[in-house]
Amino acid sequence: MKPEAEVGGSTRGGLRPPGECQGFVLLEAVVALAILGVAAIALLQVRAQQMRVAAQARELLAAQALAEDRVAALRVLNYETLSDPPDSLLRGTFPEPFGAFSWEAEVVLMEDEQDLFGIEVVVMGPSQRFPLRTLLHRPRLVAASAGGPMTGIWGGEEGPMVRWGQLGGWGGMPWG
Repeated sequence: MKPEAEVGGSTRGGLRPPGECQGFVLLEAVVALAILGVAAIALLQVRAQQMRVAAQARELLAAQALAEDRVAALRVLNYETLSDPPDSLLRGTFPEPFGAFSWEAEVVLMEDEQDLFGIEVVVMGPSQRFPLRTLLHRPRLVAASAGGPMTGIWGGEEGPMVRWGQLGGWGGMPWG
């Protein structure tokens, strides 16, 4: 009769002798570790991309708010000041905590349009430029036809509106 190892190919319960399968188990372990390594590298790359996108979004959000602030500063100007804005409104840097950001603005009277200005504000950040463009209508002031200089609502020549009732209503518009 043959020994048990020769008949069934193993000595106990269908297992091979310990010396025959050690190389195969080691190869399986190396392949499994390689697969895990590739998956881990892919996950780390995805996470790094998420962090870059979040930083970019944070910078663009701040740049958008700063650009809107500069446009709001230009919106309060009258026609004459918009026609020739001071340099302090055309370029500069922001105070802390936004010291890394600067801006440039351009105000242009639109051709073939009455009293319409094109405004472009570009905010430059550490790694991005954020342009914001808009149109702004500012009518020219018309001098009062009462024969004298236009009088402001505060009693002097500094105001843009004529006094109430001076021309039959607010700013020359009849009411009622």
